[in-house]
Amino acid sequence: MIVDEAHHYAKGNSPSRIFAPDGDLKNSGQGLLHGNSAKILALTATPFELLPGQIVQLLALIRADEQMLGEVEKGLALYVDKLNTLFSIRNRSPEDTVRRDLVRDLGRLRNDDASDTGRKHMGLQALLRRYMIRNPKGQNERRYLLVNKVDGQYQMRPFEKLDNLRPCLEELPLLPFDGADALFYLELRELIEQTVEQARA
Repeated sequence: MIVDEAHHYAKGNSPSRIFAPDGDLKNSGQGLLHGNSAKILALTATPFELLPGQIVQLLALIRADEQMLGEVEKGLALYVDKLNTLFSIRNRSPEDTVRRDLVRDLGRLRNDDASDTGRKHMGLQALLRRYMIRNPKGQNERRYLLVNKVDGQYQMRPFEKLDNLRPCLEELPLLPFDGADALFYLELRELIEQTVEQARA
């Protein structure tokens, strides 16, 4: 089963009840896939906007190993605790002993020992990589194009995300499309206007 926008399920929204009627995704003996050998592939573009507990829920959704889930949960709690402590003394010099020790501890939890028990090569990153594949987009993949129809030909004008398009749009014909394209354009414009008005209301 493919679960898109999976971060919403990790936050415990109502659709997550199909996997966990009791609200606890860690309880894998229930819900839609109870007793089923099906696998779950969870897709999200924003996993690291989640709180640590929600990351654990996301891993529980895909039926991660329970022991590993416990280690990740403990490791994330330790990591957040040390990160908060570091944040509280962030103005100290990088040579400050307490600050330097915290940075070292964070690196150890991340890279070597998530549960802080002296093991090696079992850091948070290694544990999470068993279940997470990260696919970052390169800058060249984020292309925005303004499409206009002039003299029966479609023209594409690239623009950057933060560009001001108003001057460019003011130079274009009010209704650049014809025939079926024009009807679609008008319907879409009307839908956008209605949605904006509803949002204001």
